[in-house]
Amino acid sequence: MTLVPALLLLLLGSVACYSWLSFLLRQNSSILVPDTPNSRSLHSQVVPKGGGLVIIISTASLIGIYQAICQSIAVMHVLIALLVGCIAVLGWFDDRHNLRIRTRIITQIVIACAMVYLLVLLVRFQGINIVGYRFEPPDWLLFVALVVWVVWMTNLFNFMDGIDGLVGTQSTIAAIVLAYWFYQTGAPGLAALNLALAGALVGFSVLNWRPARVFLGDIGSLSLGIYFAVMGVIGWTEYHLAVDAFVLLYGVMLCDSSVTLAVRILRGERWWEAHSSHYYQRLVSVGYNHAQVTSFAVVITLCLSIYGTFVIHKVGPGWLWITLGLVTLAICGLTVRAKERTYVTKDENQ
Repeated sequence: MTLVPALLLLLLGSVACYSWLSFLLRQNSSILVPDTPNSRSLHSQVVPKGGGLVIIISTASLIGIYQAICQSIAVMHVLIALLVGCIAVLGWFDDRHNLRIRTRIITQIVIACAMVYLLVLLVRFQGINIVGYRFEPPDWLLFVALVVWVVWMTNLFNFMDGIDGLVGTQSTIAAIVLAYWFYQTGAPGLAALNLALAGALVGFSVLNWRPARVFLGDIGSLSLGIYFAVMGVIGWTEYHLAVDAFVLLYGVMLCDSSVTLAVRILRGERWWEAHSSHYYQRLVSVGYNHAQVTSFAVVITLCLSIYGTFVIHKVGPGWLWITLGLVTLAICGLTVRAKERTYVTKDENQ
């Protein structure tokens, strides 16, 4: 794939998603469901959700046209579409009927098990690369670990979808970086798929920027979560890309959700219930607006993406970039805590 087709995929994806979403918003279409604010919401007005459906259809249509032009049908693309489609159906029902947590988790586990079995255990497994070392765990351990990974990624994108622009911009960066990684690895089809998604995400993000006119909804956040989880599994097992590179790429989302969950468990809180303890929520609570928090997260992810790309290209030892990434995230976490202390002190003085 040359530069022109790549830019064309980005442009067409952006135009298609933006145009269709704008049309649905003007028509007050029932495809989009009103999202009424509650006590935990970080928005104050009713905003339609379900924009993720348009992202999915725009991406699928564009990659379908791309494959028709290339006169090839990638089995991997079909499999990814089926898996994302299954989780999208779950998200669609959840947006409209607020499914019970047990129902959501059980469905996600079943889908994750099917995905891991089809993508990994039916192909010749040759180990995974972590921090420069190759590990060959037994099949059962690999299966369990990857199922946990897929379920956690699926949910953490949903957890992080709480302010305008955050998940959309994080996903856009991830898709563009993955397109580059897969292209460099000799997988132009996966590169094209990620570019098509990135284009659709750009179109969505324009309408999701503060003040947002549309939200992803569970159909969008769950679908993006499992999609990027699948990209990780394919990268590790099929193309032998380093696990740590993907951890760095998804670092902001992984760190915020994982650290927040761990802290809530250690405090004995009801960790399975909704809350307002994420770092991005805490920044908003001390006075930063959605655009500022999202921009801060974008800068961090761009830095982590560079570290991850260095890992892919084996520029220096892998542990160096992982360490630098952890230090970067730790500094960001400490900065949030410092801002909270300053805010509390200022409030007490007043």
